[in-house]
Amino acid sequence: MQTSTVSFKDWLIIMTFLLVAMISRLWGIHEWPLSGDEYFTYKYANERTFQLINPAYYHLVLISYSIFGINELSARLPAAIIGIISVPIFYATWINVIGRKAAFIACLFIIFSAWHLWLSQFARFYTGVFLFSSLAYYCYYISLIENKKNYLYYSLFFGSIAVLFHFSAILIFISCFIFSIYVVILRKRKDSIFSVEIAKLNIVILIVAAIIVSPWVWNRILSWTRHEQAWGYKSLLSLLQLAKYTQLSLTVAAFFGVLYLIKRENAKGIFFVTSIGVPIAAYMFMAQYMAVKPNYILCVYPLVIGAAAYLCSSCLEDRSKNQIQLYAVTSIIIVGLMPAWISHYTDRQTLDVREVVDYLEKVYKPGDVVISFVKEFDHYSANKFSILQMGGVEFYETIDWKRLKKEFDNTEYNVWIVNHYWRKPFSKSFKTWTTEKGSLVWANISDRYDYPIRGFQVYLLNSNIANIKAEILRAAEE
Repeated sequence: MQTSTVSFKDWLIIMTFLLVAMISRLWGIHEWPLSGDEYFTYKYANERTFQLINPAYYHLVLISYSIFGINELSARLPAAIIGIISVPIFYATWINVIGRKAAFIACLFIIFSAWHLWLSQFARFYTGVFLFSSLAYYCYYISLIENKKNYLYYSLFFGSIAVLFHFSAILIFISCFIFSIYVVILRKRKDSIFSVEIAKLNIVILIVAAIIVSPWVWNRILSWTRHEQAWGYKSLLSLLQLAKYTQLSLTVAAFFGVLYLIKRENAKGIFFVTSIGVPIAAYMFMAQYMAVKPNYILCVYPLVIGAAAYLCSSCLEDRSKNQIQLYAVTSIIIVGLMPAWISHYTDRQTLDVREVVDYLEKVYKPGDVVISFVKEFDHYSANKFSILQMGGVEFYETIDWKRLKKEFDNTEYNVWIVNHYWRKPFSKSFKTWTTEKGSLVWANISDRYDYPIRGFQVYLLNSNIANIKAEILRAAEE
């Protein structure tokens, strides 16, 4: 197999994808408030730059701060730029693995992927994982096919960059290590298309690297085990949650795309199975014992998209079908992606945590206390209220709710609770507390056209709750 030359037509496609990605990924990021973990990037970028855990994105944020100042746009711009260039780069590289039609379709899927869109507008490190894991897997595959050591070194380099964006990208090396063992074991097969020499070299390099970094890796894994699994689900349910992130139409197409790859191009199919299957298996195992979420195996997403696109391109090549049937599969997948893609924009435009701050400024009195479970609220309400920061733990049953209730139930002042409202249920203790002792006085839920629910709520806790609620409602109306 020889890598293809990028033609003039390819350049037109690349520039078109670049333009569309710029429009879709930059839209609104300068005006929307911080959301969730963006708070940590915004506030702690300087001190986290020189830590061993995920430092790459924070370096880019500091550069952005130095050019554009410290604001929401600057915090998000590195993620947006990486997300934008990942689309044309995917096309320019993976045409050599899955073909031009499949690479073109894959880029359409990336453009309309709500997960990729969200992460491209999110001031965190995940788009770096997507881009560099895509390049790492691509270079690794090319090194095996063309027996080129330099591509193996490129793969190791890009994989290392991905790890610097997020530790979870170490799964790239694990899956490539396992596939290299597979290549060596099956070296005597006549139909083997992979370089045994490159596979052996990769095994040796990764073993040496594993010995060197194993203490760091072990400490990082232990840090994840210190927290309960409140971000996601355990066992097989974690797989369903992953399918929700990757989106069902794309996930199903990828599954059958891998099966078709195995049938049509067995060796390439085994590569996709290993590269996707090993990280997913690791994720399911980790979800049983530690706090992990689907973002932690974003490294497989380029391959999932590639497999789905391969299935669609194969349908396009079947000339025995009429034109409507040829484009049906691709169209169904894109239509399946659209509700979540559109909902991303409607969500961001209709839900603003700064509205919570404005509301509390109207009703808050000296001596009142605000218990905040919303990190971004803490940021925008700085120095305006007396705040007890809880950091999004209204879903944790392990919190000492009895202590909180004892401390605040009998206070003569108003106690305000600011919390998220998601589809995931609150902990029983939190629900009991707010139901028995409090009253919901403000709420807003974003407009969406898909499954997730996202919003904010404000509860008021006070021993004289009925009179206080009436007074608050009158003040809010004024």
